[in-house]
Amino acid sequence: MSKNSFSPFIFIGFLCLLFTPLPVNAQGDSTRLTAKFKFKDGFYTTIDQFKHNQPAFALTDFKGSMVPKSSENALELLPNQSTQSLDIQQVWGIVVNGTPYIRYTIDTAKKHSMTYQALQIVGKLCYFSYSIEETTTVPMPVYDPIGGRLLYTGKVKNKAKNTFRKILSLVDGRMTDLNLENLKHYTADDKKLQKSVAELTANDPLQRLLKTLQIYNDRNPIYIH
Repeated sequence: MSKNSFSPFIFIGFLCLLFTPLPVNAQGDSTRLTAKFKFKDGFYTTIDQFKHNQPAFALTDFKGSMVPKSSENALELLPNQSTQSLDIQQVWGIVVNGTPYIRYTIDTAKKHSMTYQALQIVGKLCYFSYSIEETTTVPMPVYDPIGGRLLYTGKVKNKAKNTFRKILSLVDGRMTDLNLENLKHYTADDKKLQKSVAELTANDPLQRLLKTLQIYNDRNPIYIH
């Protein structure tokens, strides 16, 4: 065979290479986490189970009452102590009808109850808020009505509802306050977004902080396995 002749076997091999699908950098069986994503109903004991959409227990494993607090987007668990086999102290989060609720506080006045808060924004950085009515003691000065002299300072109890706003990072599982400093820290890996973040001030309204958080999530997707 001549040195310049083209082997048919080489030609066939070239065609096979040409039409063989090349591997692509896909997420496989993962789904991008968006506001429309529906998690599997059940109890999650760790954030890793949540990230893999694999609850540790079914909702039917809980013996007791789930009391929704619609005004607060919260869910309170009241277990039946006589028949309860699920330790709610170990439950990190709950999903009901596809909506995730995560543990954020324990009511010390109700030793056997647990409150979970619905995530209002889901993504690489999740967001939720909750309000607690707290009683504080404030000084109350009492003056002489004639001379105006300070007679004494008493103490009165004042009730106020305080709202707490939180960021939950699905990367490291940390839960921190939503403020300018923490927002800058958790969005630092998005260099293009840093110009907008640098323009934020402590006096900016909450909606601007939330908008920045949502933009970050859109630009930096996370996938649920």
